[in-house]
Amino acid sequence: MQRPLNTEDGHSAFHDHNAEIWDNFWLAPYVVPAALGSPPQPCRLLIDLAWDTLFVPSADCTGACDDPYVSRLRFNSTRSSTYSAQGSAASFIYGTDRFTGEVATESLRIAGLEVDNQYFVNVERADTLGFLDLYFGYEGVLGLAPLWNQSDTSDLPLTALSPWYMMVNRSILDANLFALELPGGLLDMEHPNRSGELSFGGINQKYASSKFLSLPLSNYSDQVWAVEAQSITWENKTHPLREDFTNLTLAGFDTTAWYLALPGNWSKSIYDSVKHECDPITCYVDCDLRQDMPNMTFGLGGQRITLTPLEYTSELLGKDKERLCTFDVVDTERFGFPVDAIVLGRAFMETFYMVFDLDDMEVRLTTKIEEQRDNTIHVV
Repeated sequence: MQRPLNTEDGHSAFHDHNAEIWDNFWLAPYVVPAALGSPPQPCRLLIDLAWDTLFVPSADCTGACDDPYVSRLRFNSTRSSTYSAQGSAASFIYGTDRFTGEVATESLRIAGLEVDNQYFVNVERADTLGFLDLYFGYEGVLGLAPLWNQSDTSDLPLTALSPWYMMVNRSILDANLFALELPGGLLDMEHPNRSGELSFGGINQKYASSKFLSLPLSNYSDQVWAVEAQSITWENKTHPLREDFTNLTLAGFDTTAWYLALPGNWSKSIYDSVKHECDPITCYVDCDLRQDMPNMTFGLGGQRITLTPLEYTSELLGKDKERLCTFDVVDTERFGFPVDAIVLGRAFMETFYMVFDLDDMEVRLTTKIEEQRDNTIHVV
């Protein structure tokens, strides 16, 4: 079904509850500005569609927080009149690090909204679990996991009450949805200058007349924004590949994944059909040959959605402005996902303007309307 986002249900489709998304780093690219405390202290929050716990490093945070090569904002609870410790501690793993700290409440400001008494973890120590530490470029995480089945909070840890959860359950928004326009196009690794937008409660007015594809949410899990997948097609002219799924296969949207994760032997079959080179993190294709690569089509939520090779690959400027094009398709097992799942990461999500709607229990997407943006480099 295609339809514009309108106001027939009484909700305003347009508003000013939005935050600019900054392009941060290739492996963890999307951050938004926020502030905690009274008076507000700034922080940068990584967008994660499958996370809930809000956390920021305290002024006294040790361990990985003390990395001399990483510029990091810290939260000083003694300077806030609205900070309230909850008398309990929390320890959890996010990314490459284990975080430990005090559970507290505080006033959160984000996208023109103020969320009072927001639960968060005031991190006192961060420990890197392996040889690689990816805790940089952001202070905390803005968890946007749907949690549509959590009306009773009695069995939930306080840390699971994310800002998104609080917005929904306190009826702060005109409509219980958020929209993402992720940065797209050429990424300069040395000087990221792309930007996008995160909106709460409505959509950007420039999409007022756009036609959206509607993908019903799966009721299998409320921890991720996922829809049922029906098929994948790799439209190779000589040896096209197609699989129609007979078992339940979920496709989850993931802002933290720089890859597309596919079930079975799909990644091997695709790579066998294109010339590529790989290092331990990513794979590369010849930028000038991308237009000759096949389209990739997904059957999602009863709709057919096609990515062109210029959409499922990413163009980067590396060191000394070297032009690189990445193409990352991995097995779902590589990162611990279920073997019969699909993960739609940055290559997919940067292609579309996407609306995540709890009221209608669906994800909507439409082609992005590209605008001329300035080349301001955001330094925070």
